[in-house]
Amino acid sequence: MQSAPRSNPASAPDPTRLAEDFLQFTLVRSGLPHARLVELVREHLRHSDDPGALWGLAASEGDLAKAQIETRSGPAYTSEALAARLGCTAQTIRNRVATGQVIAYSSRQGRGALRLPAWQFSPGLTPLPWVAPLLAAYGGAAGGGWGLLDFLTVPRTEPSPDAPSGDYVLCEIGPAEGYGAASATCYLDWLKAGHVEQVLAAARRHRAD
Repeated sequence: MQSAPRSNPASAPDPTRLAEDFLQFTLVRSGLPHARLVELVREHLRHSDDPGALWGLAASEGDLAKAQIETRSGPAYTSEALAARLGCTAQTIRNRVATGQVIAYSSRQGRGALRLPAWQFSPGLTPLPWVAPLLAAYGGAAGGGWGLLDFLTVPRTEPSPDAPSGDYVLCEIGPAEGYGAASATCYLDWLKAGHVEQVLAAARRHRAD
């Protein structure tokens, strides 16, 4: 009796590859903006019961938030670039971060690299007088990390009269007293305008540790 021919597994289409090709074709043909496509995927993952998918969503949202925070903060030095300009070693810069002398946050590229916001330095690259007191007031990770960067740069607005803490809340800050016609939009702007004590008080109320 002749046996039925066996199918060749190598020639069978890969369901995963077929699904990926279909999605690629659909994404290209949809004409939707990339931001909208990403949001659709994130919305789908939010309703998933797969722990791996939920972790992936949390990681992607964290990366997106960090990109926004870094954009608000502006230019920053790597520890190596700052060391080269100061004529010291990168380890010296890391030591200054560890001892609360300068503000730093971890690079989004990982590998233990640090970035130091340029706005904390004078033209001569010495830390401005409010840097160390701010780090002491805020607490938390060495150099303040992403938490301090977000605290300083997120847009805020004046609190309502019945706000218990007197903290500024999210959105746009109104003009600081003595700040002229310009409008301060975050705690970092208030520091630059000389309103250091107000920001230090807010940092103490929001201590990260």
